Amino acid sequence: MEQKALPDSVVSLTWGTLPVEVGLISRWESMSSEISAFQSSSRRQPRVAALPLTEASTKSEEHPNEWSDAAKRGLLFDGVDDLLLLDNHKDLNIGGPYRAQSIAMSFETGGDVQRMQMLFEKGGSQRGMSLYVSDGRLYFNLYNFPSDQSGFKSSWGPESVSQDVEPNKTYVVIAGFDGDQGRIFLSLNRTLSQVQRPIGYLYDHPNGIGLGAVHSQSVTHTGEVLRGGQYFGGGISSLFLFHHALDRDSLSDIFDQLKNSFEKGP
Repeated sequence: MEQKALPDSVVSLTWGTLPVEVGLISRWESMSSEISAFQSSSRRQPRVAALPLTEASTKSEEHPNEWSDAAKRGLLFDGVDDLLLLDNHKDLNIGGPYRAQSIAMSFETGGDVQRMQMLFEKGGSQRGMSLYVSDGRLYFNLYNFPSDQSGFKSSWGPESVSQDVEPNKTYVVIAGFDGDQGRIFLSLNRTLSQVQRPIGYLYDHPNGIGLGAVHSQSVTHTGEVLRGGQYFGGGISSLFLFHHALDRDSLSDIFDQLKNSFEKGP
């Protein structure tokens, strides 16, 4: 089953839009908008790979140069210097304040889930949102530090929710926040963690957007400021971004679509 753009998604990066050919990729086109992920430096580009990664060697022996259109595929990030970028956009980070946002992703961990590894982040040292692996857990983290705003609960964070992850395992994660309700949620392979936190709106955070590493700066759940790096070593086969909080019915529907990234056959 081919992946499609999800309703109301601002960004829809799916395995179906990746090249069939084996090799590095400079641009991952979105199905729902003009927002795409890109990397101009060939040494920092991830590689198209068969997914799950544990089966990649078998698939590459059968199809040394390409996979069929029906084959599941994703991007292999080397954990050393691979990074894709997304441009600042009013629907993502420069049109705030944002009352609510959500992210959905299908990914596969590598052999190390203890080292800090950034899957996705946007923002900088003052405001932002991130999804990362650290100390055997997956964290969804948010923060909005400046107090010179006139909006609802203008200064808050970092606030986060997390769940355990294992090495070399495929996951579908759906996470988000609702500033009006003070709600942060993280659904990992259908296991939902939801917490109430003293959060408000997320104001403009125009410091770039990174997929697979920290683009510029980010802040962890402990308050540590990250200045680049934290490269992810594993596979990513889809990314969807929304400018609203998802409900329980949406979580189930999105999981059913994203899990196909790792199932054999069309």
